[in-house]
Amino acid sequence: MSRIGRMPVVLPKGVTIEQDGNRVTVQGPRGSLTREFRPEMRITQDGARVTVERDSDSREVRALHGLTRALLANMVTGVTQGFRKNLVIEGVGYRAEQQGKNLSLQVGFSHAVPVVPPEGIRFSTDNGGRTITIEGNDKELVGEIAAQRLGRKGMPVMLYMGAKHKEQVERIHKDNLARQGVRIVATDEKEKSPFALLEGIGFLREGGIVSMTGDRLWGEQTSVTVNFLGHETRLPDTPHLFALMSGAPLMTFFVHQDESGIHQIRLSPGRKVLAKTRAQRHQAVAASAQAYADDLARFVVEHPFEWHHFEPFLGKKIEAGTE
Repeated sequence: MSRIGRMPVVLPKGVTIEQDGNRVTVQGPRGSLTREFRPEMRITQDGARVTVERDSDSREVRALHGLTRALLANMVTGVTQGFRKNLVIEGVGYRAEQQGKNLSLQVGFSHAVPVVPPEGIRFSTDNGGRTITIEGNDKELVGEIAAQRLGRKGMPVMLYMGAKHKEQVERIHKDNLARQGVRIVATDEKEKSPFALLEGIGFLREGGIVSMTGDRLWGEQTSVTVNFLGHETRLPDTPHLFALMSGAPLMTFFVHQDESGIHQIRLSPGRKVLAKTRAQRHQAVAASAQAYADDLARFVVEHPFEWHHFEPFLGKKIEAGTE
């Protein structure tokens, strides 16, 4: 029998338990908590003592026995004492400011990030905004807020992908991507311009980073022709139009493995895509696309086995003196 599971939970004065089938509600001085337990567990009360029993000795049920007792004990502690976690903010310029019941965080974004506590959670700050205290009755919720909502810095990322690629990536990494702040936007390859540019611009204004593929055309997407390693090559014009519309700098990044097998990221300097008039837009987009092609060519020459393209890419060869 589980050593933890067989230990009774003693109810302090002022704490009551109500059961409705597998649904248990614990009421105390700090409020109430309700939880649905597995049907394999039987919870019985004898005065101030609450015990948990199991209906079989299977491996899974034995594991549930101790877990159920621990969860029930946490509910009793939550409605009497509550739970608290302290987070220390480290980083130059990083701080938290309390605004009523909400928090305003400066943690590496281009703007202050508001955090609204869910019901049952209270925030407080100390040490000049370098310490955040999270308090609540629900131990799991307190830990979740600390680990997932406040335990992250830097910029969220929006990835533009074709619908098939989005399904493949999300099927494998959906939960992990969400925790990391990564949002994937599916594109319709039947549309002439498949990218949801307005959504991306709004994402930028929230302090995020937008990532687009620069060397793959999606369906019937419009393109611009550039000189890539002496060949005519069609590149999507959407990343460059996006930079033009948003005013955000456009950067090219490459990932490659060094001799020790560690992946390295190279990032080009940011460049603006500017056009004062509509007539200058095509010229500005073409110049930006050519700059990207030049960046890509340098990378391919330096790391010829690190760039893979599985579709027709190079067009006809450009004869010397034709440009």
